Amino acid sequence: DTNIQGGLHILLPRVTERLGGKIGQNGITETQWIAAFLDLREERLNRLADQYVAKGDKATGNALRTSAFRVQEYRNLLQAGNLKLEGMLNVRGRQVTGIQ
Repeated sequence: DTNIQGGLHILLPRVTERLGGKIGQNGITETQWIAAFLDLREERLNRLADQYVAKGDKATGNALRTSAFRVQEYRNLLQAGNLKLEGMLNVRGRQVTGIQ
C-alpha cells in the first residue's frame, strides 16, 4: 500500500533510525517496528498535505489527508493482534472476509 501510494523507500530507513535498529536488534519487536512505521507514514501524509495546501492545491492536500484512513485501519489490525488478517475484518464500517 505504501509503495503504491509512494514513500516506502523514504520511510524504511527512517523507521530504523527512529527505533535505533531493525526488528530483532536492541529488543525491537515486529509490533514496535510496524507501529513506528505507521506513525511515520501518517506524519508524512500530513506533511505532504500541508505542503500542497500551502501551494494552493487544497484538493490534493485533502486527498492525502483523507488517505490516512488506511494507516488507522492498519493500526486497528496491529492493536487487535491480527497481522495475519484472519476472520472477519471491520474496514471503515464494512465487514470484509479476511484470510480463512
